[in-house]
Amino acid sequence: MKLISFSYHDKTKNWGFDALDFHKLTLLVGASGVGKTKILGAIEQLKKIAEGDSFNG
Repeated sequence: MKLISFSYHDKTKNWGFDALDFHKLTLLVGASGVGKTKILGAIEQLKKIAEGDSFNG
């Protein structure tokens, strides 16, 4: 799977981000607590859904 752009909004936690554009090389850089791990978790959820896994949320 190749991601070109990705946005995410979790209404239950009132957290999200507008579109992130991915290029050939993308690094997630930021201070502690700004959401890098949440972004990776959201991408992982998308991957599981694309592979046919069930998603409760």
